[in-house]
Amino acid sequence: MRKFLQNIYRKPKEVRDNYALVTAGVFTMVVCVFWVTARLQAPINGDLIVSDSISPFATLIKKSKEQLAALKAASTEEPIVDQGAPTPAATTTAANLILTEEDKATASAKASSTATSSQEVQYKEVLIGTTTATTTEQ
Repeated sequence: MRKFLQNIYRKPKEVRDNYALVTAGVFTMVVCVFWVTARLQAPINGDLIVSDSISPFATLIKKSKEQLAALKAASTEEPIVDQGAPTPAATTTAANLILTEEDKATASAKASSTATSSQEVQYKEVLIGTTTATTTEQ
């Protein structure tokens, strides 16, 4: 093998390039043959391997439509009402909410205690040291 390579090194550049081209072609053909035979092999059950012809964009669009349909179906469903609990005659909102004086006093006490009990920020002093780097070339 060594003598063969030395013989190739002694040849002109054009001949060496031809040898390189033929070697690369043979290697590529071997890889292609193995790849094609592996793709065409039949599985154990005897069926041929079928390539997946669905594009990624088609899958994305299909899944998006399914999720949108599920969202629409969920939003149009009637809410489940517990039959044991009495239902109010009107919906309670912030506009028609009536608080008692006791509820107002409790709410204002909670609001004022939260505002006054905020923690004060304590700062810590940090010392930063710097050094000068020197390099020596040898």
